Amino acid sequence: MILFIRERILFIVTLVLSLVLMGGCSTHKIPAPMPSKTQTSILPVATQTAAIPTDIMYSPTPHPKLSAIEVRQTIKSLLDNNGDCSLPCILGLNNDGWIGQTIHPFFSKFGNLTTTDVETFTSPNRLMAIFSESDNLRIRLDLYLDPSKQDRMYLNTLAYYEVTDTEGLRHFGNTYGNPTYNQLFKYYMLPQILTNYGIPTQVLLYSYKEEIGDLMAADDFRYMKLILYYQQNDFWIEYYMPRETEGKYYAGCPVNSRIDLTTFLISQNNEPFLDQIDFAPVSLPIEEATGMIVDEFYQTFKDPENTVCIKTPMELWQIP
Repeated sequence: MILFIRERILFIVTLVLSLVLMGGCSTHKIPAPMPSKTQTSILPVATQTAAIPTDIMYSPTPHPKLSAIEVRQTIKSLLDNNGDCSLPCILGLNNDGWIGQTIHPFFSKFGNLTTTDVETFTSPNRLMAIFSESDNLRIRLDLYLDPSKQDRMYLNTLAYYEVTDTEGLRHFGNTYGNPTYNQLFKYYMLPQILTNYGIPTQVLLYSYKEEIGDLMAADDFRYMKLILYYQQNDFWIEYYMPRETEGKYYAGCPVNSRIDLTTFLISQNNEPFLDQIDFAPVSLPIEEATGMIVDEFYQTFKDPENTVCIKTPMELWQIP
């Protein structure tokens, strides 16, 4: 039992250090072809993912109630239609049941698993699951209740490649536009969200300011973020897109995006919307950033076959 715990802690510490440090280790980047508008691109995990909080290392259920096959099937079934409920309900968890008897059994049934196909880490208010797909592809889902306020639930997602070198060291690289990821999180992709929930209350665009980019060693630290806010549905959703340069414009393609979702209890959430999202106060309304009004944005991007990219003038994101 002691050996098991030590191996678990060692694995997680190794994972965290790899995620945090790999952005600065150019010798460990995984080679990949240059992306087209609809192809996969590689960015360091450290640019857009936080370290795993310490609460994920504790689980009240060391022996899972579901088998590895059942865990995989259950999570994928929940993702298929958001647990057969509409946001802000998330994966079947209604936002009136986050505080009480509903949420803890939901997380605990997934337990802690380490198999060749799936890994899970749970705490009373959190589930992290990692699916191993073909060609060293890993897809991670992180669902958790805000530990401080308990008035919002987060769903963070990520696709990345994991390679073990000849010395046994594990290296990671984010990938965007992967069809396996896009299919798994289809319900939360931009066209489906627009189709299911209609015109957003607000649409914002953010791109790295050049003074931030200048501090980074690699261009691939730069990205664009699209933010959709649905006030009437008590959620916002963020799409992180690799940023490309096209003449005097920056371009980001929603089809090549990573998704973060936040749902909240409106009765307990009194903070202004823009104060709750990273970079939102320095983001621009889609109209100002692109010249596209919200209705035009909606009509353009609700089409699931659309591969149009969002373009914004470079001068809007440069330091005077």
